[in-house]
This record gives sequence, structure tokens and C-alpha cells, in this order.
Amino acid sequence: MLRIPQLTMQATFPQLSITVERGYMHMRQQQAELSIEQPKPQLEMKTTPPRLTIDQTESGNLSSHSPT
Repeated sequence: MLRIPQLTMQATFPQLSITVERGYMHMRQQQAELSIEQPKPQLEMKTTPPRLTIDQTESGNLSSHSPT
């Protein structure tokens, strides 16, 4: 018996496999520094010297008034 070489081909549909994994992100940040500077407050007060005025124009009429 004579053997004849044969080539056999099979055609199949292509398959694509995708594996999805959840993303993971890790971030590290150094502690923040905060520096606040404020000048010292200034307080300025101005006062007017008091003045006392006495009006004596009607002082002679005080004896004519009697309390009720």
C-alpha cells in the first residue's frame, strides 16, 4: 500500500479573551506646613479734654422758684 502525504486544515472562528482587573492607585503626600504671620495690632486712642461750662445768667432767679 502506498501512503500519500496529506495536509489537513481546520478553520475555527477567532476568539479574543479580555481580562479586566480593578485599578488600584496608592498616593502618599507629605504633611503640609502652614505658616501664618500677622503684625501686632496697633491701638490709637484720642481723647478730647473735657470742658465744664457753667451758665450763671439765671442764677439770681433760683430763689423765686419754689418747689411744688
